[in-house]
Amino acid sequence: DILLVFMFDRLGRRDDETPFVVEWFIRNGIEVWSAMEGQQKMDDHIDKLLNYIRYWQASGESLKTSVRTKTRLSQIVQEGRFRGGTVPYGYRLEKQGRFNKKNHEVNEILIDPDEAAVVRIIFEKYVYEGFGAQRLSRWLYNNGYLNRKGTNFANTTIIKMLKNIMYVGILRSGETRSEIFPELQIVPLDLNERAQELMQSLCQNCDAAINEAQPEAFDDAAQFEAYENAQMQEAEQQNNEQNNERKKSIGPLLLAVAALLLAWWGMNF
Repeated sequence: DILLVFMFDRLGRRDDETPFVVEWFIRNGIEVWSAMEGQQKMDDHIDKLLNYIRYWQASGESLKTSVRTKTRLSQIVQEGRFRGGTVPYGYRLEKQGRFNKKNHEVNEILIDPDEAAVVRIIFEKYVYEGFGAQRLSRWLYNNGYLNRKGTNFANTTIIKMLKNIMYVGILRSGETRSEIFPELQIVPLDLNERAQELMQSLCQNCDAAINEAQPEAFDDAAQFEAYENAQMQEAEQQNNEQNNERKKSIGPLLLAVAALLLAWWGMNF
């Protein structure tokens, strides 16, 4: 059996995983070939080292690509243009006569008046009438307000909408925030700030409920779920940052070891 790829980095770019996958294929009698780089062998320790270095280098290139992509996306949002992905509820895409560098007409993001009215209702009832996510979901369904799929708004969807800074006209990409674009503003800034303050106070109640094991402190199940998701995302982000720092520190050491081994190989063979 043969596994053929154009280049070896098509198999993956994770230096802590891909080399061992390739080694597993070879140990199980599957030849691994690249149309550009030939056959990957595992005859001795040098082959194993070179195999690891190849994917360590590919991992570094992947990180560079990620930085370039994030930088460009940051520039796009700062210019007030849509960065791509799913269009948030309350907006729509429409061609307005702007062309990109490839001479393709691109979409601009605009406010959808009908959906924007629903967004404002959600914020106003949350802030002024004390509706929680679960109660809002029921109220919207009972009054004929459905999402784009024709079903009711889920509790978690409503929570995400209340947290979406785009509704005040601010575009976001990662940690980058644009200035306020009035033509994209659905919710007044003061109304959004009051909503965030309410959610923050609820999160503090969530912390107290977790520490004291008092589930009744939560307004509804969706708030508890949102709190748990936020905790998991924060933990995952911290873990990714630690892994990136580890890779940065290990990289130079691996290159030094590789140079020494190659020098030893040249002297003895």
